[in-house]
Parts: sequence; C-alpha cells; structure tokens
Amino acid sequence: MNKLLDAIDSLEKGDLLSARTIAENIIADEPNNRYALQLLSIAFRNLGESTKAGEILSRARNIPLPKSPTKDEVEIIWRLTQITSNFQKTTYAVNPQALAYANMGAELCKLGKPNEGKSYFEKSIQLDHNCELAHYNLGLLEYNKKNFPACIKSMHEVIRINPNNLKAKDLLSELGEG
Repeated sequence: MNKLLDAIDSLEKGDLLSARTIAENIIADEPNNRYALQLLSIAFRNLGESTKAGEILSRARNIPLPKSPTKDEVEIIWRLTQITSNFQKTTYAVNPQALAYANMGAELCKLGKPNEGKSYFEKSIQLDHNCELAHYNLGLLEYNKKNFPACIKSMHEVIRINPNNLKAKDLLSELGEG
C-alpha cells in the first residue's frame, strides 16, 4: 500500500513519470491491482497516451472492488476519485461530438485515408478548439506529410491544452521547437 500511496503523491504533485514507474512496478508484482491500474491509466492519459490509458482503465474496471475495503484502500479510492474528478474537469470537458469526429479521423488515417481524416480533425477542432486528440492527430498527420510548420502549430495547441503531453513535447523537441 505504501508504494501505491507514493505513486498517488507523485501524481498529485504532477510527477507523472514517477507515478507511472511506481504503478508499473506494482503491477509487475500484482497484475490485478485495480488501484495501480487506475493510477497508471491516469498517468498515461496525462502523458498524452489516451489509447493506452483507455485500455488500462478497461482492464482495471474488470477487477471487482473489495467488498470490505481497508482504511488504506478507502483513502486510495478517495484520492483516486479526487484526482480523476479534477482531471475530468480540466481534460474531458471536450464536446462529445468533437471527440467523436477526432476518433473517426484517427480511424480514417489508420485505413489509409489521411485527407478524409484531416477533414474530421478540422471539424472536431471547429466544434471544440480544446480537443487535444484532434490537435495531436492533425499534427501527426502534418508531420507525416513533412508539413512541419503546421505540425508545430498543432503540437503547440496540444501543449496549451495539456502541458503534460510528453509525446507532443518530444515531437516539438525533435523539430527544434522544444
């Protein structure tokens, strides 16, 4: 439990990499530790890895909560709930329709239809300028087309929305903007 509390402390302080590392170590020892999985999901989401975060959260949700949680487990549940609540207020305040367009754009790009995907990302951003996923994927699309100024612009928007998005920071750094 102490390692998990340390990971939560790191997450609350904004030290996402430490929180992720501690949670991963706990999961290596206890693959069905629901709390470590939830914490890891939050860390990955804040690091800009939404898909991985969703997969991990789904795995955590399939593990039942204890019928009689200990005092430490109650504290962990409460703190994770607070972190998730605060995170959702700031990050998931995205128009659901905009998120749907961003997801559709990503799927179209995976199917080899980048021009169609781009129009969906642009529609998503038009609906909600704070859709991190749309800006990020639009930036990747522009990067792959070697349109680096447009990529840089999109990645700066990602960082404006989520200053902890390490993937966007890494890409900006690679392009000499970090």
